[in-house]
Amino acid sequence: MGKSATRPNLDEVSLEYVYDLFGATRASVLMRDAGIDETSVQAHVIKKTDLWQICISSVMRYNDEGHGALTRELPMNSWSMINASVSQMPNLSKGLKKFVELVPLLQCGINARITTSGRDIKLSIFATDALSNNTRVERYIEVMSAYFQSFIGWTTGRDWLPV
Repeated sequence: MGKSATRPNLDEVSLEYVYDLFGATRASVLMRDAGIDETSVQAHVIKKTDLWQICISSVMRYNDEGHGALTRELPMNSWSMINASVSQMPNLSKGLKKFVELVPLLQCGINARITTSGRDIKLSIFATDALSNNTRVERYIEVMSAYFQSFIGWTTGRDWLPV
């Protein structure tokens, strides 16, 4: 069965998404470094695996895990320190609480909170008032949320679906 014109391919993101996340200038440099020719990209999309490699290249090139979208640069391994602490918690609930406790230490305009309802627990990652909540920030939060969701899946051995 071929790709539907009305249903997007979930393994791809648009070039617009890449520009929104990194800013046009940084995105162009990173795509060029990755060997992606913006003018010849079919249907103006790239694979999510290419986006992930561009994210890694961005961190390596600029030493900024915030990809230029936050109130300050986040040096390499900033999120890794938080994730290492989360992974040492005895259960998911305590791990999420540890995440919420540590995110403000980054002082980058991103924060997190947990809400609970019965047995359900919801983690929200959001921009603080110190950071203008624009498309670039929204894209950054989406990418970091997807990364954290994957991290939680790897550390717990279970799939966790976003709400």
